[in-house]
Amino acid sequence: MGVGGISISALRLSQGYEFSLPTYTSGLRLLSRTWEDNDYWFFLRPFKPLLWIAILVTTIVTGIITWIFEDQTFNLKKNPQRSITNLKEMIWQALSGLSFSSEIRLQKFPARILWLCFWFMILILTATYNADMTTKMAAQSPKCKINVIEKLKFL
Repeated sequence: MGVGGISISALRLSQGYEFSLPTYTSGLRLLSRTWEDNDYWFFLRPFKPLLWIAILVTTIVTGIITWIFEDQTFNLKKNPQRSITNLKEMIWQALSGLSFSSEIRLQKFPARILWLCFWFMILILTATYNADMTTKMAAQSPKCKINVIEKLKFL
């Protein structure tokens, strides 16, 4: 789907594009980075590696803080093996929360607030990822390849 900057032309109509009625004419153009062929890790490109690391660290920290909020530190003295198992479970629930597939049952209010903020973060990241990935996939076959910024002057 394109909004705003995609002009209706005979070439696009002959290629099978369908357009709604135009409401106004603008000078906007779509510019995006192209990918190399046979790039098997293209799905990681919407975010930079540092952001992927930050997401992973935030997820693990969310699991640990949830474990602390759910009073697992009190159980650590009574039954350390079970407490460590619960910590692993909380981290796993946080990791599965990245895809909204967590089945965690929280008892404490601070843990619920933490997860509300965590899910909101995931919602924002998912929307950003989908928008960026859609843009990059829609621009797989650009009209011209721009390697240096100087070429933009001539377009």
